[in-house]
Amino acid sequence: MNKVWYLLKVQLLQFFGLNKALHAKNPKEKRKWMAIFIGIIALIVYMFVISFFYSYSMASMFEKIGKMELLLAIMMAATSLMTFMVTIYKVNGILFGFRDYDIVMSLPIKTSMVVASRVLMLYVMNLVFSLLLMIPAGVVYAMKVVPGPLFYVLFIVTLLFIPLLPIIAATIIGSVIMIISARFKYANFLNLAMTFAVLLIFMGGMMNVNGGVEDLTNMSLALMEQVNTLYPLTGMYVNAVCQYSLLSLLLFIGISIGAFMLYVVIVGAKFKSINTQLMTKRKNGRYQMAEQIQSSPFKALYRKELKRYFSTSIYVLNTAFGLVLYTVVTIALLFMGTEQISEMIKMPQLSLYINEFAPFVVSVFIVLSCTTMSSISLEGKNLWILQSSPIAVQTICLSKIAVNLTLTVPVIFVNNILLLFVLQTSFIEGILLFAVPLVYTLFIAFMGIVINLKFPNFDWTNEVTVVKQSAASLIATFGGLFSIGIPFALLMVLPNINLYIFMLGVIIVLLVLCIMMYVYMTRKGEQVFKAS
Repeated sequence: MNKVWYLLKVQLLQFFGLNKALHAKNPKEKRKWMAIFIGIIALIVYMFVISFFYSYSMASMFEKIGKMELLLAIMMAATSLMTFMVTIYKVNGILFGFRDYDIVMSLPIKTSMVVASRVLMLYVMNLVFSLLLMIPAGVVYAMKVVPGPLFYVLFIVTLLFIPLLPIIAATIIGSVIMIISARFKYANFLNLAMTFAVLLIFMGGMMNVNGGVEDLTNMSLALMEQVNTLYPLTGMYVNAVCQYSLLSLLLFIGISIGAFMLYVVIVGAKFKSINTQLMTKRKNGRYQMAEQIQSSPFKALYRKELKRYFSTSIYVLNTAFGLVLYTVVTIALLFMGTEQISEMIKMPQLSLYINEFAPFVVSVFIVLSCTTMSSISLEGKNLWILQSSPIAVQTICLSKIAVNLTLTVPVIFVNNILLLFVLQTSFIEGILLFAVPLVYTLFIAFMGIVINLKFPNFDWTNEVTVVKQSAASLIATFGGLFSIGIPFALLMVLPNINLYIFMLGVIIVLLVLCIMMYVYMTRKGEQVFKAS
């Protein structure tokens, strides 16, 4: 067990660059990492507060119908489902196909221990998310119900087991997807397509759960039935924590631990063969020298960056899922219309405001599709090639920005042309529908590259560390969301403001920020890049 802990400890020290931060000797470097950790703590507190108020609003409704246990049931199911969704595309890079596979497997450690440490890494990552959702819900439940001391003991004990089964289910599906796709020539493309399909089908199933609740009286039974149907362990959890059922507690913990141990044993037996199959490159039958094409440094770097992007599945899944979701929503609107969707989600006023806020709604999908926030860090140990090449850093950065624009701009034009037919916008609204997202895609691309220049991470052993867990990706993701949240909040505070002038002001501010970031990249980028 000590060996499992040591393996897990090494992985945890790579989380957000903790190892580099702990051993930094430069005072400036230490202050930078301290600021990052303070920002992370502030973000966790913010998310905790948001989760608390969300749970409190639901609890007020459940309190009226005398079904407070629904709060814990829904939040537990939501936690499990979100854990499943975010884990399914982390399998490739954490459990399989990780960069230091040869080094780890050469250690005098059983394969089952390596598997256990890798799954526990997924567990620790998802446990943080579970705590952010479940602890506020538990606090609200305790405030409303005032349960006995046994509740707190059972709540804390069961809290630790909630992520286990969703992680195992997600890794099984992710593993099957990778094993199937590895048999084909275009394995990475097939892997991406299958993963996207599973996630979209899963989300579609979530939206199609029958929710025809007519009144508040019948709502409790309908919700409980839906949640239990969607995830049967929810009933065990509620009975164990709220009803103090010993049998339910033992079943909930036993199934979670049993599934984990069985998975470790089974995967441990096939772990080497699966990784060998995934890491083996296909050999082409014949190679013929084709015509060699000479191009400019920018074009060569652009093609290299585009190829690098599509060769990393976690990179694509994390940055392109917003664009895929944007396309799905557009198609849904095209066939269903705004009025029908307003009725489905019980928001009859939605169709009245959707034209006004559509540019910001579209921009949310765009800012979630930032590829530049990790493009420099992904150079890894090959960074020296770019550093020693006679190419300006400005050209290198612009080639990475061009990849981001290549992905987002065509999607904006195609989807927004369809939205014009659905929303029946005026001429000015149609112009803003294109202008605002296009400026946001330029803004998020420049912001990502500047942040990655300031907070690079080249000591990673798998792409997940850079794409999802690095300081640069965290700052860029929430920075992009805040860049939309601030204008939206101002619109709520100033309802009488002219919307067209306001959006024009947002566009001007974003363009000014883009110019400032371009100047920084041109003047300071060389110095920062060479010093990395």
